[in-house]
Amino acid sequence: MGRASRTKAGYLVDMGQEELRDYFGDFRWWTRPNCVSTPGVLVRPEFHAAIAELQDVYDEATCRKLVDAGEARRVLPLFLDGFWRHEIDDLHQLGFDLLLYPKWRDRPTLVGGLRSVPGADGARFEVGVQAGLRRAGLVPRVEPGGKGRPGPDFLVDADRVQVALEVKGLADPDAVRNRYCLFNLLAIQMVRLHAGRWRGDVALELSEAAIARLHMRPTRFVDEFVPMAEHELTRAVRTLSLNTRIEVPDLGTLVSLYPPWDADENYVGSYCISPDKIEVRHPLDRVLDVAEECGIQLGMVDAHLRIAVLRGSSSELPASSAAIAIQEEIADAYEKRWASSLLDWIVFFNAPSLGASHQWSTNLGLCRLPHARGDIPSSILQGLTAWGR
Repeated sequence: MGRASRTKAGYLVDMGQEELRDYFGDFRWWTRPNCVSTPGVLVRPEFHAAIAELQDVYDEATCRKLVDAGEARRVLPLFLDGFWRHEIDDLHQLGFDLLLYPKWRDRPTLVGGLRSVPGADGARFEVGVQAGLRRAGLVPRVEPGGKGRPGPDFLVDADRVQVALEVKGLADPDAVRNRYCLFNLLAIQMVRLHAGRWRGDVALELSEAAIARLHMRPTRFVDEFVPMAEHELTRAVRTLSLNTRIEVPDLGTLVSLYPPWDADENYVGSYCISPDKIEVRHPLDRVLDVAEECGIQLGMVDAHLRIAVLRGSSSELPASSAAIAIQEEIADAYEKRWASSLLDWIVFFNAPSLGASHQWSTNLGLCRLPHARGDIPSSILQGLTAWGR
């Protein structure tokens, strides 16, 4: 269950798409005062250089594209005039990390990932790892792959050991992403149509047909399903009153409840999508597939150690328990598929689940595969926790 916010910092959920476009204006955030108003970073001498890096990523055209795609939350903190939140620091930190990534503009795949909706988190992870390794005194270099043969993301010499790193993001399953999209729609309509007058709890109980739609690719879900869902939810929410059930075509049932008995006058209600859990492919199965991809790329180089660094949300793939699970349940299966032991280690790195603030955790989970050829140098581990802050 999630609670909708009525503040700018809550991603302007009380605004419709046209109102959002009006708020963003000419989409030139660097001309607004707030992008340089964060207290904690102004004292850093490289601040203005970091802003210039960030401006090259989120230029006017990119910001417009993200807002039109319904992903305004990615850049919104840069536009919050006179309103500071830690999400602004998160975006500023991307600029600081880019300062430590030589020639990042010459990597179209990386730039495209940072600017895209589905690829932003994975690209951000790559930038952060590069920056963290450099802060740890290492010099990661990009190894060019051959034609049709992609190489690893980075090669690093650490403690006389050549280490090959492949960085991969494990996105939340499509059903989880799409369910959050529906939650956002519900929250937007509740706040827009009922504002401060509503005090109860609201749940959208999805029909079997709607649950099946959650497994669509997110881009298709947004294009084909969301417009209808938004229309039907608007009609239902407009007539909603406390302690009622309203059938919503193609979606399910909208249920409203009285506020809890102990709720005070400031209680604004909560909104949720039911069921809470959607059956999706087990995250450890997805880890195995991604590990295979990493093995292929890392196997292209003759390194002392080959390490797959995987980022997952703390809700879907908590780092410490994932490392234990992979050690106990997947390591044997992995060895059966890859008898030549193309990987030595799998490192898990947590990020928040979709929809949460983009703060990057330093929580690592380490999984040593059965035929690992050595330990991970301490400077590598230090580098993997020296970014995103």
